[in-house]
Amino acid sequence: MAPSASLSCRSNPLQLPRRRQHQVGRAKTPRESAAAAAAAVGESAESADAGIALARSAYSSLSTEELQKLLSCRKLSGTGSRDELEDRLADFLRCPSRYPEADCAARPVLLLGGRLFAGTRQLRTHLQLLMHLLESSEVAEGHTDFKFLSALLQQHPRYAAKVVPPLQAFRIKVVEQQDMQAFRCFEFKDSRGRWDDFSYRKCLGLDPNLNSELTFRDAMRLAVQSQLAAYRTASAVTSANGRPVFKCDDCGRRVQHSDKLRLVHVEPSFGQLVNNFCSSTKLQRPPIDGRLPGSNRGCFTDPAWLTEWQRYHRRNVRRMDLRCLLCVQARAAAEKQQRAAAAAAATVAREVDA
Repeated sequence: MAPSASLSCRSNPLQLPRRRQHQVGRAKTPRESAAAAAAAVGESAESADAGIALARSAYSSLSTEELQKLLSCRKLSGTGSRDELEDRLADFLRCPSRYPEADCAARPVLLLGGRLFAGTRQLRTHLQLLMHLLESSEVAEGHTDFKFLSALLQQHPRYAAKVVPPLQAFRIKVVEQQDMQAFRCFEFKDSRGRWDDFSYRKCLGLDPNLNSELTFRDAMRLAVQSQLAAYRTASAVTSANGRPVFKCDDCGRRVQHSDKLRLVHVEPSFGQLVNNFCSSTKLQRPPIDGRLPGSNRGCFTDPAWLTEWQRYHRRNVRRMDLRCLLCVQARAAAEKQQRAAAAAAATVAREVDA
């Protein structure tokens, strides 16, 4: 949807020809927080690989946690030689009930491709991190992840029809779209020599409905992408040399290309906008029955739903910010800490009440 002449109301940033100015006294993420985030991932503020570095750090933490807390044989009773520990672990996999200290009822252990995971949730986290770590890699036989990904693909319900053995390689397909989260999926190459994608969720037997709300919100954002693109264009400021530049609303960093910054709904949040629209509209929620060419991203095809949602979004957004990756990560880390503190306080309150 192209921006129209009706975008003139001064209470709405989507309707302003120029960027809405900061409100006095609004909280900002300090530069020190951004610098600390940069140090944590081992990348400078100029690095485009900060996200991959952060994923690598998280992946290392996950592996360490697996080895020390969940996968080590110390939880399966005591010390011993390497052979003894491996025998004990094999016995644990055959009959977990013999080892109540491993808490198997609450955290079932999965073995896939020679790797051990404390339940489906940890396995999903491992796969999601691999999608970032292997972004620029081709995983062929001999690679440390080849056996694991081969075992994963073999669990696909349509493996026999989808794959012509032997498997040759795996890679990550990434489709970037402005103002949208990057679309990632696994691809494989078999004896036919061509690449084809597959869903790790289907390989794990996960209910598609578990991801329905995330998919729905993604489709809602895609439906207003033209409005977001128009806002980015209107957000440019003129630099000292006369060139248009874009500025992070948190730390003030300036970049020449707006795709280096994330567009964030602030007042209200995008989730609040979607929820408010769904509760106020008289239209029935349509299925996500379309696919965006190139990325296979789900989208709506219902014209009435698209028209009403685009109108609602344009009229009700009050503030959006452009933020650099470091500031986005710093805010996300702070919000995670706040949620953890709130959860801990709630747990203490329940224990006191009990």
